[in-house]
Amino acid sequence: MHEEIDQAWRLMDRGYRIEYDASARMCHPAVANSRHAGFYRIEARNRVLLARRNLPWPLAAVFLLDWLLLTVVRTRSWPALREWLAGFAAGWRMEAGQRRPLVGPHHLADDEARPSARDLVGAGERGVCPGRSWRCR
Repeated sequence: MHEEIDQAWRLMDRGYRIEYDASARMCHPAVANSRHAGFYRIEARNRVLLARRNLPWPLAAVFLLDWLLLTVVRTRSWPALREWLAGFAAGWRMEAGQRRPLVGPHHLADDEARPSARDLVGAGERGVCPGRSWRCR
């Protein structure tokens, strides 16, 4: 999930606009939808790394505080919350990579002048999923 957010933010920062396509289908390997300790830890760690790399510090603080509070309120399992908090802390302790805070496309006057990210990658191909071990939604 965080890779897609990172890519979308980078495209918007370069002047592209992101469009929602309700008819688009995503195909990915079929994996059990269960949440496990590693999921909570990695999800929280990656959220911190995403904010540290891409957001101006005041916005990063609001973004992370918001997710911290939402997670504490929503999580019904103490072991899951403990793992999430451990991942949140790990995201602060480890190297986040090159910091490139978003600055916005100041050179474009209005949204209509902004090219669509679809123009960058094409309209995409519509088709079927590769096989039974893939899930589409």
